[in-house]
Amino acid sequence: MSTEKTIQRILVTGASGYVGQHLLEYLCQTEPPASIAKREIVAWSSTSSTLVITPCIIAKGVTMEWGIIQAVDLTNSVRVTEALARLSSPVHVVIHLAAISGLQACQDDPVRALATNHPTILWEALPNTTRVIAMSTDQVYDGLHPPYSEDASETSPINVYGETKLAMEQGLMELFPQQC
Repeated sequence: MSTEKTIQRILVTGASGYVGQHLLEYLCQTEPPASIAKREIVAWSSTSSTLVITPCIIAKGVTMEWGIIQAVDLTNSVRVTEALARLSSPVHVVIHLAAISGLQACQDDPVRALATNHPTILWEALPNTTRVIAMSTDQVYDGLHPPYSEDASETSPINVYGETKLAMEQGLMELFPQQC
């Protein structure tokens, strides 16, 4: 058994959103486990790359890639590929928080909603050993027969947002079956 410590690279999509901002703060302030030599955090958002990370105490063994939230459009294969190519090593964990969650926005542009909420461009660019953590929604269910159980409840999305999140769940199970 190897006792060599590793570097953990975490990519957070949707980093400028409410959950993303709080997650970044937590990741920056929490020391990595003893088995990890260093945690490198990469933060993406579809908005502006000028969003500087809110100053926070950086824990020992944690670095923030470029110190900013980078603007990366998950629907643009060229931008995703370029952003991944700029990294000095592969991503180990993706925490996918990016979403078009407004019901009207999803209804108005279902293609963009699907491409953002289920970014196959990103998934297909990752090694199949990458751990993916993704946020879904209760809107993958019809709302008629609560309480819901991941294993026992039948999905029946009630809107485009729910449909895109269900597609994400199913796509991740197909692309990364060893993690499901």
